[in-house]
Formats: sequence, C-alpha cells, structure tokens
Amino acid sequence: MLIFFPSEILAMLIAPKLGEWADKINLALGLIITCTTGALITWFLIHSTTGIGFGLLLIGDAILARVTQLIVANLLSRVSPHHRGRIFGFKTWVAHVGEMIGPIMGGILWDKVGEIAPFFSSIIIELLLIPIFLIALAILSKQLVERIDFNERSG
Repeated sequence: MLIFFPSEILAMLIAPKLGEWADKINLALGLIITCTTGALITWFLIHSTTGIGFGLLLIGDAILARVTQLIVANLLSRVSPHHRGRIFGFKTWVAHVGEMIGPIMGGILWDKVGEIAPFFSSIIIELLLIPIFLIALAILSKQLVERIDFNERSG
C-alpha cells in the first residue's frame, strides 16, 4: 500500500492537467500512445529490482491509466445527450466487470502458469485494446453530436 497509494494520489492530483491534455490530443493517437507506453511500463515493472524504481514506474502507470480514461471519457461525452447516460453507464459496468474478472484471472494465471503470467497477460491485453479502441472510435465518430476534426488536433 505504501507504494501503490502515492501513485493513485499523484495521478488524481494532476488529473485536471491531464484532462486538458486529453481534450487537445488526437484521440486515436492518444489511445495508441497511452496503451503502448502502459504496456512498456508494465514490462519494466515486471523487471524492476527496487522498491523506489517500482514505485516510480507505478506512478507513471497510474498516470497513463488516468489519461486513457480521460481520452475515452472525452470521446463518450460527445455522444448525443439522449444516449450519453446509457453509454457512460455501460462503460462503468464494463469497468466493474473487468475489476472483478481481472484479479480472478490473474490469480488463476499466477497459480497455473507462474508469478509473472498475470503481468504478461496484462501487457497483451493492453496492446489488444488498441485495435478495439480504434474500431470503437471509428464506429462512434459517426454517431457524435460534436464532431472531431483530427487535422486540427496535433497535441
């Protein structure tokens, strides 16, 4: 907890600045960058040998997770007001299902494959989210009330 707690607190404290950045960046590029960098940081976490190094990497990972959430929220907030509540409700529901399934699957992988398996599966899942995010972005971009002009956004 002494290592995990500060990373989450710091990510929350700088969330307003992260939100400003998430509003300005090209959504597709932002998702690719945050998912790829998050996977890389997880790989470094696996190979970290010191508590301080692990803590610093965890801060970076928490910040990237927060930025990804803000980019997705930016996209979803542009959906028509008639469907916006349903979209955010579904997003929350999926997040809670992931919070439930993740530790169970991680525990099974830990027991059946080895100590590093849950972390490698996390890297794979994070990288597999990139095409899913991009497909969702393409589908949702046609349904948005507020259009996104990717040519103007270079964040």
